[in-house]
Amino acid sequence: LSWNGSLSLGGVRLQTNPGKMPSTTLFSADQVEVQFYWLGLITGQLHASHITAIRPMLNLVDDIDTKQWNYEGFARSGKPAATTATKNNIPALSGGNRPTRLPSINLRNAIVRWGEIQHGHYSIVGQSLINAKLGPSPQSHSTYNLDMEQQTVKGRPGIVLTGQYNISTREFSARVNHLKFTPGFRRTLPAPVQQLWHQLHLRGGVRNIVFRVSPNSGLHVQAMLDNVSIQTVIPSRRMGPQVVPLNNLNGLVNISNTGFHINHLHGSVLGWNFAVPNARFDGYE
Repeated sequence: LSWNGSLSLGGVRLQTNPGKMPSTTLFSADQVEVQFYWLGLITGQLHASHITAIRPMLNLVDDIDTKQWNYEGFARSGKPAATTATKNNIPALSGGNRPTRLPSINLRNAIVRWGEIQHGHYSIVGQSLINAKLGPSPQSHSTYNLDMEQQTVKGRPGIVLTGQYNISTREFSARVNHLKFTPGFRRTLPAPVQQLWHQLHLRGGVRNIVFRVSPNSGLHVQAMLDNVSIQTVIPSRRMGPQVVPLNNLNGLVNISNTGFHINHLHGSVLGWNFAVPNARFDGYE
């Protein structure tokens, strides 16, 4: 406890299982500082006002040998995931009683790391550096406003995301103005997505990306394709699999749990221009 009344914790670590393997650490931070509304002692409602995490890291590891993620072990361990989140009346993400005030949260030099274990060997397959701020919304006592900015390897600003998260309804919405499919961005993604990217020879970008996640309606993503190019493989009994390039794809795409919908899609295939005014594909396999 510091002189200004804040609680400072160093070397914070949340492990899914005992051990020193990198895959056992789900979350860590060099330092976490919590400031409180000390006047809440009078009313018996002491709660945090500001939380600052310095160099926090979310470490997500896919164990290919066991076909499990490291966070699944934490969920099976029976430990109450909300215990640390609700200490000092900090609201839990799982809902519960609405707190008097939501604390503001500042993440400095945060890392989202994707790892992989194959044949007992651990390797880092993707990593993203971000700075983020979560602040209580003036319009809702249970909603956070989120501002997140990705930092590139060279320290330049990357992807900027703005959004909201409601801790009562667990609804999340966010927007990204522009996203380019660069090699640097690919290296921030988990291995399965990188593999699909490589298979499709993905190029170009997307604009005006809006996505929403809700417990009731699931995931919904809307984006404008921006000169996207991919390579698809079409089976042929006579000539075998044929690689067909699709270039300069532009149009509006809507993706949900049940299917996807495209509007005003146009581009070129094998040197021929094409246009699809409207199409809907229901269900996935």
